Amino acid sequence: MNDLQKKTVISALMILAMAVLVPVYWLREPARQEAAATRIKHEAATRGAEFFLSNCSLCHGRTGDLLPGRNLRQTQMDEAALAKVISRGRPGTGMPAFGAEDGGMLKKFEIGELTTFLLNWDQSLIESAAAHLPPAAAAPISTPSPPPLPTATPKPVVTPKPGPATTIPGPTPTTRPTAPPTATEKPFTPAATKPAPAATPPAPTAAGDIQRGRTVYASLGCAACHGAEGQGGIGPALKGKDAASVKSAIRSGKGTMPAFSPAQLTDADLDNIIAFLASLK
Repeated sequence: MNDLQKKTVISALMILAMAVLVPVYWLREPARQEAAATRIKHEAATRGAEFFLSNCSLCHGRTGDLLPGRNLRQTQMDEAALAKVISRGRPGTGMPAFGAEDGGMLKKFEIGELTTFLLNWDQSLIESAAAHLPPAAAAPISTPSPPPLPTATPKPVVTPKPGPATTIPGPTPTTRPTAPPTATEKPFTPAATKPAPAATPPAPTAAGDIQRGRTVYASLGCAACHGAEGQGGIGPALKGKDAASVKSAIRSGKGTMPAFSPAQLTDADLDNIIAFLASLK
Protein backbone atom coordinates (compact mmCIF):
# COMPACT_ATOMS: atom_id res chain seq x y z
CA MET A 1 0.00 0.00 0.00
CA ASN A 2 1.53 3.22 -1.15
CA ASP A 3 1.29 6.59 0.59
CA LEU A 4 -1.69 7.71 -1.46
CA GLN A 5 -3.70 4.68 -0.48
CA LYS A 6 -2.80 5.15 3.20
CA LYS A 7 -3.96 8.76 3.11
CA THR A 8 -7.18 7.71 1.42
CA VAL A 9 -7.94 5.13 4.10
CA ILE A 10 -7.19 7.56 6.93
CA SER A 11 -9.45 10.22 5.37
CA ALA A 12 -12.26 7.69 4.96
CA LEU A 13 -11.98 6.64 8.63
CA MET A 14 -12.08 10.27 9.76
CA ILE A 15 -15.19 10.96 7.68
CA LEU A 16 -16.85 7.85 9.11
CA ALA A 17 -16.03 8.93 12.67
CA MET A 18 -17.48 12.39 12.07
CA ALA A 19 -20.59 10.84 10.55
CA VAL A 20 -21.10 8.85 13.76
CA LEU A 21 -20.09 11.44 16.37
CA VAL A 22 -21.89 14.50 14.98
CA PRO A 23 -25.39 12.94 15.23
CA VAL A 24 -24.59 11.74 18.75
CA TYR A 25 -23.56 15.29 19.69
CA TRP A 26 -26.77 16.68 18.17
CA LEU A 27 -28.83 14.21 20.14
CA ARG A 28 -27.15 15.17 23.43
CA GLU A 29 -27.00 18.95 22.78
CA PRO A 30 -30.56 19.86 23.92
CA ALA A 31 -30.03 18.12 27.27
CA ARG A 32 -26.65 19.82 27.67
CA GLN A 33 -28.09 23.24 26.91
CA GLU A 34 -30.98 22.68 29.31
CA ALA A 35 -28.61 21.63 32.09
CA ALA A 36 -26.40 24.67 31.44
CA ALA A 37 -29.42 27.01 31.49
CA THR A 38 -30.62 25.48 34.78
CA ARG A 39 -27.19 25.89 36.33
CA ILE A 40 -26.88 29.50 35.18
CA LYS A 41 -30.38 30.34 36.49
CA HIS A 42 -29.59 28.73 39.86
CA GLU A 43 -26.36 30.69 40.18
CA ALA A 44 -28.15 33.94 39.28
CA ALA A 45 -30.96 33.20 41.78
CA THR A 46 -28.37 32.46 44.49
CA ARG A 47 -26.74 35.85 44.01
CA GLY A 48 -30.19 37.45 43.74
CA ALA A 49 -31.13 35.99 47.14
CA GLU A 50 -28.07 37.68 48.64
CA PHE A 51 -29.11 41.02 47.09
CA PHE A 52 -32.65 40.55 48.44
CA LEU A 53 -31.40 39.76 51.94
CA SER A 54 -29.03 42.75 51.94
CA ASN A 55 -31.33 45.37 50.42
CA CYS A 56 -34.99 44.25 50.47
CA SER A 57 -35.59 42.04 53.51
CA LEU A 58 -35.56 44.98 55.95
CA CYS A 59 -38.92 46.13 54.52
CA HIS A 60 -40.30 43.01 52.83
CA GLY A 61 -39.07 40.48 55.40
CA ARG A 62 -37.11 37.30 54.81
CA THR A 63 -40.20 35.58 53.44
CA GLY A 64 -41.10 38.44 51.10
CA ASP A 65 -44.61 38.93 52.48
CA LEU A 66 -44.09 41.36 55.38
CA LEU A 67 -45.74 44.35 53.65
CA PRO A 68 -49.51 44.01 53.12
CA GLY A 69 -50.38 43.68 49.45
CA ARG A 70 -46.72 43.30 48.48
CA ASN A 71 -46.20 39.54 48.60
CA LEU A 72 -43.08 39.12 46.49
CA ARG A 73 -43.23 35.34 46.68
CA GLN A 74 -46.42 35.38 44.62
CA THR A 75 -45.83 38.43 42.49
CA GLN A 76 -47.86 38.74 39.31
CA MET A 77 -45.37 41.10 37.71
CA ASP A 78 -43.22 39.92 34.84
CA GLU A 79 -39.44 40.28 34.64
CA ALA A 80 -39.49 43.64 32.82
CA ALA A 81 -41.97 45.21 35.27
CA LEU A 82 -40.04 43.96 38.30
CA ALA A 83 -36.76 45.25 36.93
CA LYS A 84 -38.33 48.67 36.26
CA VAL A 85 -39.74 48.99 39.80
CA ILE A 86 -36.48 47.86 41.40
CA SER A 87 -34.41 50.18 39.24
CA ARG A 88 -36.59 53.31 39.45
CA GLY A 89 -38.51 52.74 42.69
CA ARG A 90 -42.09 53.89 43.34
CA PRO A 91 -42.35 57.66 43.81
CA GLY A 92 -44.51 58.67 46.76
CA THR A 93 -43.92 55.41 48.61
CA GLY A 94 -41.14 53.99 50.72
CA MET A 95 -39.74 52.06 47.75
CA PRO A 96 -36.46 53.74 46.72
CA ALA A 97 -34.67 53.46 43.38
CA PHE A 98 -31.94 50.82 43.47
CA GLY A 99 -30.68 51.20 39.90
CA ALA A 100 -27.27 52.81 39.53
CA GLU A 101 -28.65 54.99 36.71
CA ASP A 102 -31.22 56.41 39.17
CA GLY A 103 -28.84 56.99 42.05
CA GLY A 104 -29.07 53.51 43.59
CA MET A 105 -26.40 50.92 44.27
CA LEU A 106 -27.32 47.98 41.99
CA LYS A 107 -25.99 47.51 38.48
CA LYS A 108 -28.24 46.32 35.68
CA PHE A 109 -27.02 42.72 35.77
CA GLU A 110 -27.48 42.62 39.57
CA ILE A 111 -31.10 43.76 39.19
CA GLY A 112 -31.51 40.98 36.61
CA GLU A 113 -30.24 38.41 39.11
CA LEU A 114 -32.57 39.83 41.78
CA THR A 115 -35.60 39.51 39.48
CA THR A 116 -34.52 35.95 38.62
CA PHE A 117 -34.68 35.08 42.31
CA LEU A 118 -38.05 36.81 42.83
CA LEU A 119 -39.61 34.96 39.89
CA ASN A 120 -38.12 31.63 41.05
CA TRP A 121 -38.46 32.07 44.80
CA ASP A 122 -36.56 29.49 46.83
CA GLN A 123 -36.59 30.06 50.59
CA SER A 124 -33.61 27.75 51.02
CA LEU A 125 -31.48 30.27 49.08
CA ILE A 126 -32.44 32.96 51.61
CA GLU A 127 -31.48 30.73 54.51
CA SER A 128 -28.23 29.79 52.81
CA ALA A 129 -27.39 33.46 52.21
CA ALA A 130 -28.25 34.33 55.81
CA ALA A 131 -25.86 31.63 57.03
CA HIS A 132 -22.79 33.24 55.46
CA LEU A 133 -23.83 36.90 55.29
CA PRO A 134 -23.32 38.84 58.55
CA PRO A 135 -26.27 40.65 60.21
CA ALA A 136 -27.53 43.61 58.18
CA ALA A 137 -25.16 42.50 55.40
CA ALA A 138 -22.25 44.18 57.18
CA ALA A 139 -19.85 42.32 59.44
CA PRO A 140 -18.79 44.29 62.50
CA ILE A 141 -15.37 45.74 61.95
CA SER A 142 -13.32 46.15 65.05
CA THR A 143 -11.75 49.54 65.21
CA PRO A 144 -8.08 49.11 66.12
CA SER A 145 -6.93 50.93 69.22
CA PRO A 146 -4.45 53.71 68.53
CA PRO A 147 -0.88 52.94 69.52
CA PRO A 148 0.22 54.42 72.84
CA LEU A 149 1.90 57.76 72.60
CA PRO A 150 5.63 57.67 73.42
CA THR A 151 6.44 59.04 76.83
CA ALA A 152 9.49 61.21 77.28
CA THR A 153 12.04 59.89 79.77
CA PRO A 154 12.66 62.58 82.38
CA LYS A 155 16.25 63.79 82.53
CA PRO A 156 17.93 63.82 85.94
CA VAL A 157 18.11 67.24 87.53
CA VAL A 158 21.70 68.18 88.44
CA THR A 159 21.85 70.24 91.63
CA PRO A 160 24.93 72.47 91.77
CA LYS A 161 27.16 72.02 94.75
CA PRO A 162 27.28 74.98 97.17
CA GLY A 163 30.44 77.05 97.05
CA PRO A 164 31.89 79.96 99.04
CA ALA A 165 29.61 82.98 99.06
CA THR A 166 30.98 86.03 97.29
CA THR A 167 29.91 89.58 97.89
CA ILE A 168 29.80 92.02 95.02
CA PRO A 169 30.51 95.59 96.21
CA GLY A 170 28.00 98.19 95.13
CA PRO A 171 26.56 101.55 96.13
CA THR A 172 24.72 101.71 99.42
CA PRO A 173 21.00 102.27 98.84
CA THR A 174 19.64 105.46 100.19
CA THR A 175 16.09 106.18 101.26
CA ARG A 176 14.52 109.34 99.88
CA PRO A 177 11.94 110.97 102.10
CA THR A 178 8.40 110.89 100.78
CA ALA A 179 6.60 114.22 100.86
CA PRO A 180 3.18 114.10 102.50
CA PRO A 181 0.25 114.61 100.13
CA THR A 182 -0.95 118.17 99.86
CA ALA A 183 -4.52 119.23 100.34
CA THR A 184 -5.17 119.19 96.57
CA GLU A 185 -3.67 115.74 96.07
CA LYS A 186 -5.56 112.54 96.76
CA PRO A 187 -3.86 109.39 97.86
CA PHE A 188 -3.51 106.75 95.09
CA THR A 189 -5.98 103.94 95.36
CA PRO A 190 -5.43 100.94 93.02
CA ALA A 191 -8.42 100.19 90.76
CA ALA A 192 -10.32 97.01 91.46
CA THR A 193 -9.43 94.32 88.96
CA LYS A 194 -12.28 92.56 87.16
CA PRO A 195 -12.26 88.76 87.22
CA ALA A 196 -11.31 87.17 83.89
CA PRO A 197 -14.28 85.66 82.00
CA ALA A 198 -14.63 81.91 82.31
CA ALA A 199 -13.34 79.94 79.33
CA THR A 200 -16.08 78.56 77.09
CA PRO A 201 -15.98 74.75 77.18
CA PRO A 202 -15.41 73.15 73.77
CA ALA A 203 -18.48 71.85 72.01
CA PRO A 204 -18.88 68.09 72.45
CA THR A 205 -18.12 66.03 69.38
CA ALA A 206 -19.95 62.84 68.32
CA ALA A 207 -18.15 59.72 69.46
CA GLY A 208 -17.55 57.17 66.73
CA ASP A 209 -15.55 56.29 63.67
CA ILE A 210 -16.59 58.53 60.77
CA GLN A 211 -15.20 56.28 58.03
CA ARG A 212 -16.76 53.17 59.54
CA GLY A 213 -20.03 55.08 59.87
CA ARG A 214 -19.94 55.96 56.16
CA THR A 215 -19.39 52.27 55.32
CA VAL A 216 -22.27 51.06 57.51
CA TYR A 217 -24.55 53.86 56.24
CA ALA A 218 -23.98 52.69 52.66
CA SER A 219 -24.18 48.95 53.40
CA LEU A 220 -27.56 49.27 55.16
CA GLY A 221 -29.04 51.04 52.14
CA CYS A 222 -29.62 54.34 53.99
CA ALA A 223 -28.38 56.29 50.98
CA ALA A 224 -31.22 54.94 48.83
CA CYS A 225 -33.77 56.96 50.85
CA HIS A 226 -31.74 59.65 52.62
CA GLY A 227 -29.06 60.38 50.00
CA ALA A 228 -25.39 59.48 49.95
CA GLU A 229 -24.53 62.63 51.92
CA GLY A 230 -27.65 62.73 54.09
CA GLN A 231 -29.19 65.40 51.87
CA GLY A 232 -32.54 63.61 51.70
CA GLY A 233 -34.53 62.05 48.89
CA ILE A 234 -37.52 59.82 49.35
CA GLY A 235 -36.72 59.99 53.05
CA PRO A 236 -36.01 63.15 55.04
CA ALA A 237 -32.60 64.80 55.16
CA LEU A 238 -30.39 63.60 58.01
CA LYS A 239 -27.75 66.30 57.66
CA GLY A 240 -27.98 68.65 60.63
CA LYS A 241 -30.40 66.50 62.63
CA ASP A 242 -29.69 66.05 66.33
CA ALA A 243 -28.27 62.70 67.34
CA ALA A 244 -31.07 61.79 69.75
CA SER A 245 -33.85 62.02 67.16
CA VAL A 246 -31.83 60.10 64.56
CA LYS A 247 -31.05 57.32 67.05
CA SER A 248 -34.70 57.12 68.07
CA ALA A 249 -35.86 56.82 64.45
CA ILE A 250 -33.26 54.13 63.69
CA ARG A 251 -34.13 52.01 66.70
CA SER A 252 -37.92 52.48 66.66
CA GLY A 253 -38.62 53.02 62.97
CA LYS A 254 -40.71 55.83 61.57
CA GLY A 255 -43.39 55.68 58.88
CA THR A 256 -42.24 53.24 56.18
CA MET A 257 -38.73 53.10 57.63
CA PRO A 258 -38.06 49.81 59.43
CA ALA A 259 -36.59 49.61 62.92
CA PHE A 260 -33.00 48.39 63.28
CA SER A 261 -32.46 46.21 66.34
CA PRO A 262 -29.07 45.86 68.04
CA ALA A 263 -28.77 42.46 66.34
CA GLN A 264 -28.95 44.21 62.95
CA LEU A 265 -27.03 47.34 63.95
CA THR A 266 -24.77 47.34 66.98
CA ASP A 267 -24.67 50.31 69.35
CA ALA A 268 -21.07 50.96 68.28
CA ASP A 269 -22.02 51.11 64.60
CA LEU A 270 -25.01 53.31 65.46
CA ASP A 271 -22.58 55.77 67.09
CA ASN A 272 -20.37 55.49 63.98
CA ILE A 273 -23.33 56.47 61.76
CA ILE A 274 -24.11 59.42 64.03
CA ALA A 275 -20.47 60.51 63.82
CA PHE A 276 -20.59 60.27 60.02
CA LEU A 277 -23.78 62.34 59.84
CA ALA A 278 -22.33 64.93 62.23
CA SER A 279 -19.30 65.29 59.96
CA LEU A 280 -21.40 66.26 56.93
CA LYS A 281 -21.26 69.94 56.05
